[in-house]
Amino acid sequence: MTPVSADTAYVITNKQSNTTITCREKNFVRGMWPVASGPAKQQWLVEGAEDGLYYIRSPLKDQPYINYGPEPGPVVCNSNKCPWRIVRWGDSSFRIFNPQGTLCMELDRGSAADDGKIITAPTSGDDSQLWVFRSIPLFNPTLFPNFTLKNVCTGTVADISYWDEQTIVIANSQYWVPRQAWAVEPVNKALNWYYVYNLSFGTYLSVAVDNPGMDSQLILSAKKQIWEIRPDWSTQESESGQIVSIFYPSSGYLVDLPSKSPHNGERIKLNVDWEMRTDMKWQIGPYK
Repeated sequence: MTPVSADTAYVITNKQSNTTITCREKNFVRGMWPVASGPAKQQWLVEGAEDGLYYIRSPLKDQPYINYGPEPGPVVCNSNKCPWRIVRWGDSSFRIFNPQGTLCMELDRGSAADDGKIITAPTSGDDSQLWVFRSIPLFNPTLFPNFTLKNVCTGTVADISYWDEQTIVIANSQYWVPRQAWAVEPVNKALNWYYVYNLSFGTYLSVAVDNPGMDSQLILSAKKQIWEIRPDWSTQESESGQIVSIFYPSSGYLVDLPSKSPHNGERIKLNVDWEMRTDMKWQIGPYK
């Protein structure tokens, strides 16, 4: 990784394809992310940075940087057959989850001395799956509430926090098994606005639920696209103040949904030309 400007930008070169990407480390929280660098045969070479650490950014769209540790060298890609992810838990500990439903291990982070440690995920059957951990500040839980992420196929529950939007990007990563439907359940009932984020293309939809106190569940599907659910702290209402809508921010297009108060399991059909897919179902709710 070679510095290219005074504002801490770096270039990472793929030695096999001779392609490069530019990183701006200061815009991301370092180190809390799996090494995910695309096709298994493409290994990204990381070179020294000015501050003595080493960073890499996945060539996948909008993925955050990774603190690789004190030694330069090749970064080995994750295996799609065993896609592990890291979930923050409390203010100083982490859990590693396998999205197929296996809790791998829980780490109690009692000391900042472990920052940057590279850990091989146990029981993965692949010693090349390396994870890096770093301590970061805990945000105000009132403004950034915790969420429960539940796999409705296996019943597995994971805990995530919306203190940084990239957390949910990783938690709802494209490495998940397509036919496993995960539900994001907000703990804070006062918040009733959500993003639905397309991981494949970096585009957004927004979903508003007009009655945050009821058990509501929206199911969204997309063909050849991967969608995830995010909260948004702003509010928006239609002219009547009651219609549940899907809003596409980049185009300003607002779509009314068929029900003002969606029921559990109700499927929402979008009346706009978006590709649909039945085996990739994301759900909002029910509220706790």
